[in-house]
Amino acid sequence: MQQEQRAVDNADVAAVFLEMGELLAIAGGDLYRSRAFRTTARILEELTTPVGELLLLNRLTSIRGIGAGSVERIQQILQTGTCADHQKLLQRLPTGLREVLHVRGMGPRHARLAFEMLGVSNREQLEWVARNGLLRALPGVGDKTVDRVISHLDELKIGPPPRLLLRDALLLGARLVDWLKEDPAVVRVEQTGSARRRKETVGDLDVLVATARPAPCVQRFLAFPGVKEVLLAGESRASVVLEGVPGRGAMQADLRIVVVESFGAGLHYFTGSKQHNIQVRLRANQRKLAVSEHGVWERKLFGRNHGDENRKIARRITPGTVEGDLFAAVGLPLIVPELREGDGEIDAADAGRLPRLVELSDLRGDLGLRARSAAEAADLLAASKARGHAYGTWIRPLHEVDDVAAFVRQARALEDRLQLRVFCGVEVLIDKAGGVQVPATLRAAVDVVVGCAQPLLSVFDLAKAAQTARLLKAVSSGALDVLARPTGRRLLVQDGADLDLHPVLLSAAREHVAVEVSGDPQRLDLSARGCRADRAAGALLSLSSAATTVSETGLLQHAVWQARRGWIEPALVLNSRSAADVDAWLGERRPGRARSRTSTVTEAAPSPDRPVDPLVELLNTRPLSKALRARLEGFLHGDVDDELRRALEHDGPNALQKAFALLV
Repeated sequence: MQQEQRAVDNADVAAVFLEMGELLAIAGGDLYRSRAFRTTARILEELTTPVGELLLLNRLTSIRGIGAGSVERIQQILQTGTCADHQKLLQRLPTGLREVLHVRGMGPRHARLAFEMLGVSNREQLEWVARNGLLRALPGVGDKTVDRVISHLDELKIGPPPRLLLRDALLLGARLVDWLKEDPAVVRVEQTGSARRRKETVGDLDVLVATARPAPCVQRFLAFPGVKEVLLAGESRASVVLEGVPGRGAMQADLRIVVVESFGAGLHYFTGSKQHNIQVRLRANQRKLAVSEHGVWERKLFGRNHGDENRKIARRITPGTVEGDLFAAVGLPLIVPELREGDGEIDAADAGRLPRLVELSDLRGDLGLRARSAAEAADLLAASKARGHAYGTWIRPLHEVDDVAAFVRQARALEDRLQLRVFCGVEVLIDKAGGVQVPATLRAAVDVVVGCAQPLLSVFDLAKAAQTARLLKAVSSGALDVLARPTGRRLLVQDGADLDLHPVLLSAAREHVAVEVSGDPQRLDLSARGCRADRAAGALLSLSSAATTVSETGLLQHAVWQARRGWIEPALVLNSRSAADVDAWLGERRPGRARSRTSTVTEAAPSPDRPVDPLVELLNTRPLSKALRARLEGFLHGDVDDELRRALEHDGPNALQKAFALLV
């Protein structure tokens, strides 16, 4: 018996209670009882101790919200996977009605009527009656309701909508916030949810408003340009569907309203994450406190029937106007939103071990400016200087650097003109075998060599061990100063390569190779989890905007957010150092030291007397002709073209890498 109870997951028990609550709501039973079932489900989901263990220790009844009846049902579920009440509801109503309940436009009453009057017991049957006009026969169902039902059923067929990149979610959220600020009834307003935690992608927009007059705020929210459909319009909340969202089409936006004195507590609650909030509430429970979006109170009474009495007589112990008040009430320092993932931040805060996270103001330069010409580089570097930077790195693709000496002279000229330290560098692709082909003369002349791990299409097919070995070989070659795009991912488009990142980061720390954290919103590679792993491995991180235009230089902030979500401190960031310190660090990695190792550096010094192949000249002419591009594409797809292969190998042995680089 004991073993069986311990084997049952809390989520499984909670799922039975949730199903009972929803089926009871459809059946038209006691609404309080239905709500109680769903509340019990939430409590069980939030437990950190297995429910079977709590039952054995006779501790379930001490948990607020769980009474004797719930304990009896939990015991039955642990033994059989169900309970008597659950079985009665299943016999009374088909489980497919739960799907109907969650279709937009339905709800418990319409779901019950559709079942009783039309025999609808699942989503497929609901779609049939909706499209054939029978749904309109139900009391209270009009054309708008039917249209909403059909529209949502069509969305469900397509699947969940794509998430929005953080950059786009913040831009859209800022528009919504500015729109709400124009309402004089709004005292405070801020975007919340995963966007405020700076997650890489965002599912829905969440906005919190503090006001003493919620009604006009709700109406202002509903009037936001682009609102396609109103899902909910209540006294303290509203939900809409926005249309025309770039890259997504439509997106849900949710408004939550609190009184001014509760804004801090509401900001914390609606920022999340769910796991973080659960852990804060559990900590509050241990201190006999109640935490919600409205503030923090002392608990005076306990038991499921005393909720109203608790709220009436409990002493509010925090103003709740700022988030720090709430954290202080539960005995913690302020935890910044980027860390609120329920992943150790509560314990770290309790022990006084929260890191001092890197900030944008800590950075003294941008190490990832990518420009193809001196004019473009001048604009990027000037923009970087305007942001208060003391240095910047001008990076060019290796295959575009025909005259190394001229490239270096251009960098030094920009340095003198802008009065800004300019590190010049090249970026080279790491091939399938982990090789890095960098002419020794070029490596001796430039300041930085960046190895881009973004793999060719064929490299994504490598097994995890081979993918990991590929990067380990490149990092240990001695040819690289910085490893960029270690996984090669493109958010919402392509997952990163399957590899074991930890040994790669350990090798980077050992070999004194920095790892780039790109601010490109579609890449953000290294990931936040990768940054967290690097914190343990100890490799220096190079925070980069990866900017190719002046407007993109501001993306350095995205790299900072990514590092902050990975618990990164300034000491682990290369560009938090002075120009002299970065110069000294690069000096340790000069070619003399690298050539002393076994490496994949290619000595590419062709004889000046060798005649130049006309095809080589065509390959170095921009833009490439359509005919030549088609020829390169055919070569990448397996066409035998010895002449093209020899021309591609003019500056190095990897013809496929050169062909791919030319096309992209």
